[in-house]
Amino acid sequence: MAPVTLVARGLHHRFAGVTALAGVSVEAQSGRTTVVIGPNAAGKSTLLRCLAGVLSPAQGEVELNGVALRSLSPAARAAQVAYVPQRPRVAASFSVAEVVALGRFALPPRPDRVQQAIERWDLGGVADRPFPELSAGQQHRVALARATAQAEPGGCLILDEPTASMDLAHVRSTIDHLRRAVAAFSTIVVSLHDLAVAAVLADDVWVLDRGRLVGAGPVSEMLRPEILQPVFGVAFASGVLEGESIVVPRLGASEGR
Repeated sequence: MAPVTLVARGLHHRFAGVTALAGVSVEAQSGRTTVVIGPNAAGKSTLLRCLAGVLSPAQGEVELNGVALRSLSPAARAAQVAYVPQRPRVAASFSVAEVVALGRFALPPRPDRVQQAIERWDLGGVADRPFPELSAGQQHRVALARATAQAEPGGCLILDEPTASMDLAHVRSTIDHLRRAVAAFSTIVVSLHDLAVAAVLADDVWVLDRGRLVGAGPVSEMLRPEILQPVFGVAFASGVLEGESIVVPRLGASEGR
């Protein structure tokens, strides 16, 4: 088994009296892609923000390579953890190239890494355009390029719904990029709503529901109707996509939660 690099122990958090995380303990293994799934308000974004060090949990601890994430300086954390939120925002009217270069803000400059990230995410044609003028899908690719330019080999990529606003061609290319990236970045954790994408991308899956961890394990064990039906409240059928076994929601039939 590959060594564990990112560990969360007993994470609890609440927003305005609502439980977002209730005692969540997980381990992300190096050299593998972990996909986090669950219905709306399951706690996926809160968990990812805690794993990235963007949010401090009310209780519990996140460790990276045995070191508490909260003990790292911003620069040290930036060198090891790159995070892309569900809705990337840039306050100023920076160009695409400038936004991608911000990934190196707390790190030594690497113009070559910035240019490679722009090309990898198919942004060469819009590199000089202001970020706010882009479509939502383009903005997400800019945020992914920024994270790619930032993250150093051996670190973590933590991505919240990276394909949500993309067209199908860029969903496909994003899957390909992340599959290649796991060879360079030891740990990738991604939240997704699309279970078909999860089936193709994931090595491991964490299932969340109402702030609690329902299950964690290899994708083949987690994406099963008996696990997903109580969580999502719909019936599922088994299928195959690109040679991978997947589950497909049967939206004409419902299951009580």
